[in-house]
Amino acid sequence: MPEKGWAILTVREAIAERVKELAHNRGLTVDELLNDPMNPDGRSGWAACNLC
Repeated sequence: MPEKGWAILTVREAIAERVKELAHNRGLTVDELLNDPMNPDGRSGWAACNLC
C-alpha cells in the first residue's frame, strides 16, 4: 500500500493520519504497520492463525 493516497481508499482522513503517525513513530511504513499483526514471527505480539 503506497504511503500517499491509501487513506482515500480505505478510511477516514483523521484515522489515516493517526495510523501514519503511529507507523512513523515506530520507524515503520504504513504498510509494515498494517501487515505486522499477520507477521508469523511473533515480533508484534499478535498470533497468526495456524489454518491460514
